[in-house]
Amino acid sequence: METKEAYGILFKPEMIDEKRVMLVPYHIIDGIVSENGLIDRYETAYKKIRLSDKISDYDTMYGFEILDEELSEYYKASGYPESHYDYPDVCAKSYLNFAKNYIFLLEKSNFIEDALCYAINIKTKEVEAIDITTNLVAQLSHSNKKEHTLNENVELSTKNQLLTQVSLINPRVLLDKVTRRVVGQKDAASELIGTICKNLKYGNYAGMKSNILLYGPSGCGKTELVRSLARELDIPLVIEDMTSYTASGYVGDSVKAILRRLFISSDNNMEKAEKGIIVLDEIDKLASTDARENVNKTDVQEELLKMIEGAKININDSNRTNQQLIMDTSNITFILCGAFTKLREQLKPRRILGFSDNVEDESPKIEVDNNSFVQYGLMTELVGRVPVKIPIKSLEVEDLEEILSHSSISSLKIYEAALLQEDHVKVVYANKPSFVKAVAKKAHELGTGARGLKTVIDETFLQATSEIGSSLPSKRILFVSKETIDDPKVYTLRKVKKGNYELSERVRESNQ
Repeated sequence: METKEAYGILFKPEMIDEKRVMLVPYHIIDGIVSENGLIDRYETAYKKIRLSDKISDYDTMYGFEILDEELSEYYKASGYPESHYDYPDVCAKSYLNFAKNYIFLLEKSNFIEDALCYAINIKTKEVEAIDITTNLVAQLSHSNKKEHTLNENVELSTKNQLLTQVSLINPRVLLDKVTRRVVGQKDAASELIGTICKNLKYGNYAGMKSNILLYGPSGCGKTELVRSLARELDIPLVIEDMTSYTASGYVGDSVKAILRRLFISSDNNMEKAEKGIIVLDEIDKLASTDARENVNKTDVQEELLKMIEGAKININDSNRTNQQLIMDTSNITFILCGAFTKLREQLKPRRILGFSDNVEDESPKIEVDNNSFVQYGLMTELVGRVPVKIPIKSLEVEDLEEILSHSSISSLKIYEAALLQEDHVKVVYANKPSFVKAVAKKAHELGTGARGLKTVIDETFLQATSEIGSSLPSKRILFVSKETIDDPKVYTLRKVKKGNYELSERVRESNQ
């Protein structure tokens, strides 16, 4: 069989129901065409895409296969010099960017064995029936565009109905997506999603809107949970560090500036802004039990009360005199975030002295309630306006390992993807589980939660990335081990011969 090089698109899947799955393009692969699909240069096998009810199946399934020579033909007219060494990569990126203009819906057919596929243009919202197993440009490019309509026999009979189905808010789907990014906080994520979805659905109807207080250790996912959820729901979000805010008339930002920033982040769309999320981060820094410490802390809390409860507030600044901007905060979800370190220390189990077998004191466990936060230094009125209190738990070594291995924003995965995408360098480990465990352990000792992972990863790859960046991109393999964590100079960078898709036994075994 003659070997040919080809490209394919990988997707991020979302199960809509047992008959339909939505696919979002996110990466392009290249390799040698085999009987079943593609085999890339690292001997990873990918199969042509089909409808599956398992999310994990889509990790090794691709669509829109296109041969290397066909891809080059489509982009020769762009004017990029074909003789340039990275010409194939430019074509591949262009193909991926073309695919990213669409989302795709696979749907089970009642009449044929294979699934039907629809391409939904993100900008125009147009829907076209296509073949996901063949190249995309030929089907959807302007020069070759064909007239397609939705099959009359398909359950989703109209374009609007299809788009509505895709955009439905499903809390279980949201939970799955958010916990792929923020690992170890499933209970907190579930409660947060439930509250925000309720707020979006019912608004402040009969006082149903609930503001939230998120409390827990720094670096364990408080703001990332909210940021991930806002991204999935496509709603405006503002995260403000409250340590920079002061009462009116003092040096510093006024709390009205928070609403102005929300308005700007909503593309100056007031209706959209009034359904957004405002995170008041480091709110515990405004807490004070000493009247002599800083009177201004209490003043800022008082100015937040009206805004959080719900009111129509003039958000004009001194430079805007030609227009009155009134924002209604009744439907805005306010989330107060803070570490509340001293409060958590009070809640830790106390150890007793002596030779008793009991490790913890037998005194009853202190529960966190409104009074706990009032005693910490927050105003009673402010605490009363945030009825939902959600704790964020500390991350243990096992949680940090889980983040490195499975989170979609894992620092390790980001490094691997960046090196492969930009420098054609494949990271290979002497023993990956051992490497991950060593990184998690060292990060845990730093005491900064998930932020410690990036610190350790940055230090580990510092020397290697410096060497990689000092030469032109070429196909290379970077060998690292847990020894690299303590000494970043302990690594091996090896070139892979052009067209050589066969790796040594050592490489294959070490990457398991």
